[in-house]
Amino acid sequence: MAIATAITQVVIREVWRENLLEEFQLIGKLIHDRYRYISFDTEFPGCVFRPPTIPNRHYKIHPIDQYRLIKQNVDILNLIQLGLTLTDSDGNFPDLGGQTSVVWQFNFCDFDINRHRCALDSIDLLKKQGIDFERNLTHGINSAHFANLMYHYRLVFNRDITWITFHSAYDFGYLVKILTGCFLPHFLPDFLYLVSHFFGQNVYDMKYMMGFFPGLYGGLESLASTLQIVREVGLSHQAGSDSLLTWRTFQKMRLTCFDSDQKELRKYAGVWLEREERPKMFERLDLRRLGSTISLLLRCVIQISLFLCGRVKGLKLCTNLRWLSVTENKLESLKGIEPLTQFTIWDIIADREISVKKIKNTFPNLHVFNAKPMNQRTKNDLDSSVAADKDPETQTCQPQEL
Repeated sequence: MAIATAITQVVIREVWRENLLEEFQLIGKLIHDRYRYISFDTEFPGCVFRPPTIPNRHYKIHPIDQYRLIKQNVDILNLIQLGLTLTDSDGNFPDLGGQTSVVWQFNFCDFDINRHRCALDSIDLLKKQGIDFERNLTHGINSAHFANLMYHYRLVFNRDITWITFHSAYDFGYLVKILTGCFLPHFLPDFLYLVSHFFGQNVYDMKYMMGFFPGLYGGLESLASTLQIVREVGLSHQAGSDSLLTWRTFQKMRLTCFDSDQKELRKYAGVWLEREERPKMFERLDLRRLGSTISLLLRCVIQISLFLCGRVKGLKLCTNLRWLSVTENKLESLKGIEPLTQFTIWDIIADREISVKKIKNTFPNLHVFNAKPMNQRTKNDLDSSVAADKDPETQTCQPQEL
């Protein structure tokens, strides 16, 4: 077990494709020991969709409209970095030798600056802060692999973990996206339910909390400055450095605003929307929308089971569990798909270069209905079937694309 001692230095440990498994093994061990307070931050390519310009600067967007914008951005953009800081309940860092501890900075390969959409001002800022987009692309982590390791090493579905965040709607949005492998749900309560399902109720968002304390305002840097917290390592808009600053600021806020009163602090757990309307993350689902969310959860259960059994690699199920998409180079690696035969797979939609006959020959035990090759019309049909399930209330905000 790692022993907490006087840590004199905290450094950022860069995580790439080649050392990802090793670092997750260490993180899993530390969580199992006792380091179950995790602060995190993400970096992404800005916001392509933004709210319309409102003359009244005191106007606040309705939470439903906020979520609509979050979904539109998260669905079309990709994660660039994620930072994690681990401590125990007393704020002690794990000593990894030489009175030095680390925060982790995971670099992802999903974003290609030359192909994918982004907000140019955000990209310029991230470049100035030292993010190497070319190295991310060539040596970065595949987010699907990262999600599988989160499942395997119990960073999700773990009610012993307490999550510390600042203004975390987008952070959770990207994590839910990679954990499910799907676009975000259409409805805000469903999204809140998924966040609660993955991360539990022990989630604290300081942006929400500080609204109840006079004199605390602004962004993370402003809050840290007010509480006299200095950034120890790295630069702003680096996920690892921001995750550490988030933890230090939360620790100071816990001492000064709550006097370490855990019972009083618990009142702010699991809530991270605007003060006026703040549905609990564990709010009950509207039964009229239950089907689509259960499909997402069932998909995750299948994905986890298959991953832990080590029987299937490269499997991707769409939201409603009706389609199984494979590519030529993944086809042979899908041996062991037979456990899925207990479910009804109505369609197998293959990329155009794959022979449907080859799929049937590869998986003779799979009951296949209406197998057909993927084409643009099929893709449009899938998109239309998803778009048709929109909440009329979410139509009130008309975002502007930059």
